Amino acid sequence: VLNLKEKRIAIIGAGIGGMTAAVTLAQKDIQVSVFEQAPELSEVGAGITITPNATKGLIHLGLGQEMKKVGMAHTLQGVRHFKTGDMIVPLERGEKMLEKYGAYQFQAHRADVHNILIDKFKLNHADSIYVDHQLTDLKEQADTVELNFSNSQKYEFDFVIGADGNRSTVRKIIIGDDDPKFAGYVAWRGLVPTKDLSETDFDECGSSAF
Repeated sequence: VLNLKEKRIAIIGAGIGGMTAAVTLAQKDIQVSVFEQAPELSEVGAGITITPNATKGLIHLGLGQEMKKVGMAHTLQGVRHFKTGDMIVPLERGEKMLEKYGAYQFQAHRADVHNILIDKFKLNHADSIYVDHQLTDLKEQADTVELNFSNSQKYEFDFVIGADGNRSTVRKIIIGDDDPKFAGYVAWRGLVPTKDLSETDFDECGSSAF
């Protein structure tokens, strides 16, 4: 029987996916190290939707209260036409989603969720995060995997998890060139302070989409 507590695991990429994996493994007392190509840990972007299964996963990691502080339960009852207000697609949100799936769907800023995961991991494993480490090569040895980085550092691990995004170096090394292809969709997103919105406009637009 494989005993993961006796193995060393490397995670390439310290985004939300990588840090979630790191927190999960660390809570099982598994030796894990995280490598990030950026010179510091940071996250950009706007709001993200955290579906009920993901919400339950974060609660399982002991992050339920932290999520409540930075996010809000999704109460959108449907997709409406932005001019007429006509309902286009009714949706089950809020209490209905809690009853059906056992957890709320949350809205939160990407950076806030990322910081919660980083803080959780750093509580006991701050020295297991390596920034400014861009993976250049991955070589399978007899029983281990050798990792080579652009800063000339070299490490060996028993397992490697690739969490380095849609242009993953890990994926390219393992299966070859497989760059994502533009699907033709564009979305413009941004953040607006609620103090800059009148209550009337906010109430109307808060439950409408186009």
